[in-house]
Amino acid sequence: MPHYTSDEWMNGEQSLGGETALVRKNASLSNVRRLNYPYELIVHLVYEEMQDEGLPGSQEELELLDRNEEVIANHFCEQFDAKFALCVTSNGVRDQFLYLPRHLREDEIAIELESLSLSVDYDFGIRRSPDWGIYSNALTEPESQARSSRVPWWKKLFGSQ
Repeated sequence: MPHYTSDEWMNGEQSLGGETALVRKNASLSNVRRLNYPYELIVHLVYEEMQDEGLPGSQEELELLDRNEEVIANHFCEQFDAKFALCVTSNGVRDQFLYLPRHLREDEIAIELESLSLSVDYDFGIRRSPDWGIYSNALTEPESQARSSRVPWWKKLFGSQ
């Protein structure tokens, strides 16, 4: 089974809520049968140092996020057959999107994340998303339709404002 590090990734920049967002999208997943991975896990990594435009404030901060992101992706891909699909860095957070073939309870996810001894603050959410709506819309939204609220864009999509 191919590993996400050998997949083809698209990189881009979007404006989300008036802030610059760096987006990485796993283009190799475009042909995955999405109904086989209907659960969307978002791990929300918080960074401390932030530039005025909301991006990480130092190379060290960026490397810290990268290390934690990799630990999470490796764990969930290896242990739960997850597909690492998308990563969005903006406004003091990095949102990491993984799609799972089966539902994990929140307490299961919490235990798994705690076992990783992450070195950044984090939060997470899981929901059923057989259409992979967020993944499908990443790097395709025109700048003129960028969201203008301070509420994180993925929370708006989840309906929790």
